[in-house]
Parts: sequence; C-alpha cells; structure tokens
Amino acid sequence: MTLYRNIFKNAFKNSWRYKYLWFFGLFTALLGNGGELDLIVKGFNGYNFEDGLFPVLKQYASTGVFNISNILQTTSNDPVSMLIATCIFLIIIAISAFLIWLIMTSQAALVNNSANIIGNKKHNFKQGLSAGIKKFLPVLGLNFLLKIAIYIIFVLLSIPIIMSLSYDNGFSSSLLFIILFILFIPLSIMLSFVTKYSVGFVVIKNKKFIESIKDGFKLFKDNWLVSIEMAIALYIINILVAVSLFIVFLILAIPFIFLFVLIIELKLIFIFWITFFIAILFYFILLITTGSMLAVFQTFSWTNLFVELTSKGAVSKITRIFNKSEK
Repeated sequence: MTLYRNIFKNAFKNSWRYKYLWFFGLFTALLGNGGELDLIVKGFNGYNFEDGLFPVLKQYASTGVFNISNILQTTSNDPVSMLIATCIFLIIIAISAFLIWLIMTSQAALVNNSANIIGNKKHNFKQGLSAGIKKFLPVLGLNFLLKIAIYIIFVLLSIPIIMSLSYDNGFSSSLLFIILFILFIPLSIMLSFVTKYSVGFVVIKNKKFIESIKDGFKLFKDNWLVSIEMAIALYIINILVAVSLFIVFLILAIPFIFLFVLIIELKLIFIFWITFFIAILFYFILLITTGSMLAVFQTFSWTNLFVELTSKGAVSKITRIFNKSEK
C-alpha cells in the first residue's frame, strides 16, 4: 500500500498547501467526484441515452420549443415574445458553452500544475490557466469521446434486450440484461481510465490527440490492476468524506436549531430569515469548498500515479501480496 499511501499523502498535503488550485477544482468537480465506480451506481439506476447525453436539450424538446410549426405560429402571433424567448435561449447556450470551456480548462490546468508540483517546477494560477486554455480543445475532445463511447456501448448492448422483450418477457430477458450489464460496466470503466491517462499524455507529455488515446490505452492495458486499485481506494475516500461532511453538518446544525427556536419564540421574523440565509450560505460554502478540495485531491492523485507509471512504473498491491506469499 506504500505506493497509494505516498500518493494520497502527497495529494492531501499539496491540495491544502496550494489553495489557488481550489478554483480549478471547483469546476473540475462538475465532471464528477465519484470516480469510475460511480458508473456502477448509475448503471444500477439505469441509463437513459437522451437524458445522459443531452439532458438540457431534451427538457427543451419536451416543451415543443424545437417544433417548426410551433415556432412559426408563435412568431406570427407574438413576435416580441418569440424574440425575447430566442434571446434567453441564446444566453443559456452562451452560458453553457462558457461553463464547458471553464470546466475543461480547469481540468487541464489542474493536471498541468499538479505535474509541475510533483516535478518541483514553477507553478501559479496564471501559468495553470494558460496551460488549460492551450489544451482546452484536446481535453474537450477526450471527454466528449468518453461520453459518446459510453452511450454507444449502452445503446448497442441494449438492442439485444429490446429484441428479446418483443419475444419473451420472462426469465431469459432478465438474464440477458444482467449479462449485458456486467459487460457494460467494465467497458465503461476502461474507457474512463483511458481518458484519464490520455488527458495526462496531452497535457503533461504534449502528445497529439490520436497519439494520446493510443498511449492512454497502452498505459491502462499495462497497468489495469493498479488503475482499479487506485479507483477503489479513491472511491472509499469519497465515501468517508461524504459521511464526515454529513456528521459535520449535523453537529453544526445543533446551535442553529437552538437559535432558530429562540428567534421564533421572540417572534423576530426578520432576524429569523437573516439567520436562515446565513446558515444556508455557510453550509453551501462548506459544501463547495469540500467538493473543490476533493476534486484537487483526486486529480492530483491520478496525476501523481500517471507520473509514476510513465517514469518508474508501479506494481499493484495484489501482485505484491501474491509475490510475498510465494516466497
């Protein structure tokens, strides 16, 4: 466990020391702090191709906003309202595009500066942002390919289930679903690992887009057991952080509850709402700060592992245990 212990110790120390990284962590966290094993949880809840890939567009489509006849009718009946609705829609698209840019830039910046910290090189916010902007397109492409590939796999594996349901609604369909689900999870997790390593090759090693995917796949293939052990360890840390945060929330809620009761008894309604707002703001800041730091911790850990694998290599814990037992 020395490999992972050193990586996590280093990640925690530097995540706390260089707090400017939390800005990048705040937006990187929007990619998901759950890690690869979140795919298993999502898989049990069931995937929906449209919901997962374009959730916002589907919500708009359900209102009939993209229906040509509706658009023409609304334009002719109330052109002013249609113009306002179009402007609002374009503003939402612009904000969404900016947010995507910020997320991908932050991920690249975080990987770049984590590698510089590990290599004892110069690093600061401006340098990280510059590197993130430079690597925005390839990082966006890699993340987009991951999403597309996962949902293509999901759709392809769903076809046999849909066909079987048309012939049989019984035990065979359920069995087929379980088998295909078992196939879907490892394929999706594998693609997630390949994406992480490909981002490392793009940002740290300055590899070309296609070359980074090939190298990312090779690095995962050569170190798949180490990658899985790392993901499991990080997932356990995620659970521990979530439980700890919940306990902290409960402890901090006690004085607020007593304060609320006192304010209500004194009928100080204005003070009540001010206190309520402060409490919500405090919890929100605590949640955001924890999520940001956790994203920095995880990205730093994966970057550290990437540096180890591409420089010295690493042996999985299971392999070391078996080697010791054989001796």
